[in-house]
Amino acid sequence: MKGPPQIAAKALNPRLRTEQSFRLYRVDATALLLLSATVLISCGPKPAAPPPSPVVSKPVQTYVAATELTARPLYKRIDVAWKTNRVESTIISGYNIYLWNEKDASDTTNGGFRRINPEPYPGDTDADITRESYPLEGVDNGVIYRVYVTTVYPNGMESARSNVAETIPRPEGSFTLRESFKGNESGFSLRKIKSVPTDDLDNDIYLASINGVLRVASPQRINVVLRQSRFYSLSEYSSLEATIPTSLSGKPDNTLPISSHSMFVLQDQDKCYALLRIDSVDSKEKIAKISFIYQPRPETLVFH
Repeated sequence: MKGPPQIAAKALNPRLRTEQSFRLYRVDATALLLLSATVLISCGPKPAAPPPSPVVSKPVQTYVAATELTARPLYKRIDVAWKTNRVESTIISGYNIYLWNEKDASDTTNGGFRRINPEPYPGDTDADITRESYPLEGVDNGVIYRVYVTTVYPNGMESARSNVAETIPRPEGSFTLRESFKGNESGFSLRKIKSVPTDDLDNDIYLASINGVLRVASPQRINVVLRQSRFYSLSEYSSLEATIPTSLSGKPDNTLPISSHSMFVLQDQDKCYALLRIDSVDSKEKIAKISFIYQPRPETLVFH
């Protein structure tokens, strides 16, 4: 009788089974170690993320407008001045100046205002950047003008407009008035702005001694062909710059007694007004020094 096949004998050999089990254990242990290492690596602390880049915010550009704009009238000129509201660290290109006048009122573009400077005006020559000024020349006397400015920045942007100022250019000055018929300073023409003889057809005022009192008088008192003037006393005023009469009270006269620092309004034959101040009077020599502001726009009681 034959025994079992050799392979069966090996399968039943206890030693062979032990070696196989050991090899399987060793394979399983190695796999377990690899798995543990993988788990440890995957579960370990993650490297710190780099800090975010700082956000650099650009400064917001503000376009600051000028304020407190004034327009002082002179003879065929307007002196414009304004507060810039600018700080030293702010860079600007300059200012634009816009002008309106009643003669061009039919042009409605930009409300009738036109820019008068082709390039931004850099400002005046003094070191104060908080205030600027601009001499606006070549304007007409007796015409209403309005003006405003904007601030121009390097990127070409303009600020909002400043306040709008209105004014009427007019002559001002002073003259000497001598007693009537005493030479070429015995009268003064306000519309021609020059001294004239008492009986000149352009004369508006002369000096007369009436009952021992020195007075300014209307030339028409001498001859009806001469110009007529009327005088209103302003006893409550003493300065041309501070005098802003809005109406005239009392009855006008064709003569008015004068003294040093007295003030009065003259209405000429063209119904134009002049504001006058007696700077000094020499009663003995019969000479008066007079300052004036003349408004060539008829029936307009505006001097500043």
